[in-house]
Amino acid sequence: MKKITKILLVFLIAALCVGSFAACGGGSGGMTSDGRYILSVYRGRSSGMIDGKDDALVTEAIEKKFKEDTGIGIDLQMTLETNTSIPQKVDLDYSKKDKQMDLVFHYASEDVGSAIVKYAKESESVKEVEGLLEQYGQHILAAIRQGDTNHIAEKTGYVLQENGELKMTMIPGVYAEKQYGILLNKTYMKQVQDKTGLDPETFDIANENYQNMNFKQFDTLLRAMKSIPDVQYSLTGYPWDISRVIAPTFGVDAMSYGLKDGKLVPSQLTDGFDRYISTMFEWAKDGLWAPDSNNKSEVQMRSDFMIGKSGVFIAYPEINNLIQLHRQARAMEENADTEYMMIAPLADVDENGDTLIENGEPVVHGFLKNNRAFGAVILPMKSKHPEITVQFLDWMYASQENYDLCKYGIKGQHWIEGPEKVINGVTYKTWEYPAAKYDEYTQNPPYSGMWELLPNLNVSNRVRSDLMDKEMAWYVACTSENEALASVTEGVWLPKVSRSLAMQAQTVDGKYVEDIRSYAWTGLTNNGKSPVEILKDYVAEVSVSCKEYLDAVDANYQTAKQKLAEKFA
Repeated sequence: MKKITKILLVFLIAALCVGSFAACGGGSGGMTSDGRYILSVYRGRSSGMIDGKDDALVTEAIEKKFKEDTGIGIDLQMTLETNTSIPQKVDLDYSKKDKQMDLVFHYASEDVGSAIVKYAKESESVKEVEGLLEQYGQHILAAIRQGDTNHIAEKTGYVLQENGELKMTMIPGVYAEKQYGILLNKTYMKQVQDKTGLDPETFDIANENYQNMNFKQFDTLLRAMKSIPDVQYSLTGYPWDISRVIAPTFGVDAMSYGLKDGKLVPSQLTDGFDRYISTMFEWAKDGLWAPDSNNKSEVQMRSDFMIGKSGVFIAYPEINNLIQLHRQARAMEENADTEYMMIAPLADVDENGDTLIENGEPVVHGFLKNNRAFGAVILPMKSKHPEITVQFLDWMYASQENYDLCKYGIKGQHWIEGPEKVINGVTYKTWEYPAAKYDEYTQNPPYSGMWELLPNLNVSNRVRSDLMDKEMAWYVACTSENEALASVTEGVWLPKVSRSLAMQAQTVDGKYVEDIRSYAWTGLTNNGKSPVEILKDYVAEVSVSCKEYLDAVDANYQTAKQKLAEKFA
């Protein structure tokens, strides 16, 4: 009888475990008490993203529509961090058994600030997603492949592992490849016109037949703006964003890798990088740019520009963010008479500061091209519901209605469709706030857009219907007219550095960051030497002492390109 009782007790416990993992180890099992799948999402905030008062309401609306369309109940939960804090948060929670983590969305980059790429290089840490997409993500695949010339976006999902295998460990989004700009206080530029000899109307991209300001002219403008009493620093911007819009002036991709003598090397070893590092140093040294910019909050930077403490804004210089900042600045009473403008990529100059000319045209390399798959998601190996997670993303991609709900909120309550705009033969779909809520929502947007987890412009790409003619001209110029410098490694990931070469890799990166970049960003000399002088010695030194690692970088690059070519033959 006792034996039978024990057996019955075991079956009873097992039955309870099936119904609720919360009672039997393994946490909640990723299920709610009413049988819905918990989807735990980690993401970094997009620039300018603020909490909306109706974020919870939109979350419920998404859960409801997903259940109506698929029959699957979900409970969406989000850990929302800043772009700088999300890597640390993900690292902290990745190994915690009690922390569910089904999806991480962040920008995809080789730099240490990306919360996802380092995990994508370790296939034992993440789910392989190729099979999941084939089974549950056909809408995702179709949207990635639409207009994907040379398969650049799709290739971004495939990462060369340390063992030489190519595995799809990320799901890539699709972004506009041209979208950067430089926002100026036009009133300030007019104020110093006698000093600079630069007419703002010549360079304002809202005007027809605008010209590219050259680098020397831009430097002259910054120095003149510094003389305006209200200006603390002429330029406001994060150093990495200055890398996106200023370094390409010299033909340099300062964010990734470049080619030197036909071989792939870290960008600091490429020709022209000395001009970029010299610019950062001189601007910081001469007080044109704040030496503590990398420690400033985005809110503080935006405030500095809006109240006139700076005259040029380069902090997450994406066109929609710049337009939003322009609107916020114009809404301030003290800026009623202030004018603003945007300029095109700077033209390169010769050693005398004159515009370089080739084939009768100024040499303009452009702003850095935004990677087609700028952002991506990973599904951690600890994900409790990878299939449901992919199904949710695929549902978002299944219709513009679903995507717009995740991006803009509840249609008719938070936003409505605006009239189409046709410019240069291109038709733009628009969105706008309901008339009765326009003033309120303009000041305090009702929804943050937090559930647009994997942006893809092929699914939905609306612009605001209330853009001023000037703002629309900016948008068109930045997204279709401006030149762009492409990264040579776009769509190609290098594998994790092998243990045998880890010390050399650390030397190449560590010495650059500690001995050169840190001084350039602060405008300080290192033992009496400028960052440019140290850079020259550094290049000569690591080219010899770290040759084995540098050779491996190029060899891995060639291997990854070859395997991708075979995969997408």
